Amino acid sequence: MSDREPSPKNRKIKRFELMRLVVNLFVYTIACIALLNLIRWAVPSAKGVVEFLWAPWGIAMIFWALPWFVLSVAFGFGAIRCPLCGNSFGSRFVWVSRRCSSCHQDVLAPPTAGQPT
Repeated sequence: MSDREPSPKNRKIKRFELMRLVVNLFVYTIACIALLNLIRWAVPSAKGVVEFLWAPWGIAMIFWALPWFVLSVAFGFGAIRCPLCGNSFGSRFVWVSRRCSSCHQDVLAPPTAGQPT
């Protein structure tokens, strides 16, 4: 086990990665719920199975909606800063990419040999 502390830059990148995950995974969750509702509507005989599959997604949405909304608004208004350059990451509301609008670097890519860590 290493006794090294992660650098502040690495902590910022990990925190950014988690915020990006919350915002982007919400899109997949909505798509899954919409697909299950479409199947329930199109195949009435599968209603019991679809409702069984839909329940965990619906329960997760109760706890997930508020953090998603807060982070999406923060990304949308540019309040989230890029962990690499410190400028606003850009205004993105529904989908947050890996590239910063200011420095145009892939935030989640491992550093190259010439970059300081």
